[in-house]
Amino acid sequence: MMMDKKINHSMYLNSISKQAGCARGQILLMNFYNEILKKHGLKIGQVLLTSDDLLIDKRLRNIKNTLDELISESTIPIINENDTVSIDELTFSDNDLIAGHIANKLGYTLIIVTTVGGIIDYTTNQLINEINFRDAYKYLINSKTKNGTGGMTSKLKACEIAKKDVILTSFDNLLCTVKGDYTKCTRVKY
Repeated sequence: MMMDKKINHSMYLNSISKQAGCARGQILLMNFYNEILKKHGLKIGQVLLTSDDLLIDKRLRNIKNTLDELISESTIPIINENDTVSIDELTFSDNDLIAGHIANKLGYTLIIVTTVGGIIDYTTNQLINEINFRDAYKYLINSKTKNGTGGMTSKLKACEIAKKDVILTSFDNLLCTVKGDYTKCTRVKY
């Protein structure tokens, strides 16, 4: 939906038009990731989930098998909520939170892409490379991007849900981060 709003300047009148916007936006988002990462020989795979998927053991096993296979094929899984089939009362409302649940239940390292690239100390205007998630809250400003849903607060909540460290990085630094260079990101320690 965020990409649909950004690229197509879409307005949503009801939940059905919002879900249609999500369908358009998913393609745009995956193309965006693909364009960034294919230049470096990396592949992506889209994994769309609903809250129900995390409640059923068979689905969780299938998700784990799919993620393991993607990773074994040097493919970066991009996990998002399947907004086109989710209904309001059963949604995570935020992709960061669904990724936090996956990291918690299945044990994966969680890298979350942000527009600012991590936690910023606005008194010095410097990226904080490592911080405890409880301490990170004091650096947050009460805002989120125009098209986002949760802002940096949801990224810290994802760390709490995952019960493990989370890496926050920007699109520009995603490749470096995936390759293990953590100098241009924030490692939020649990």
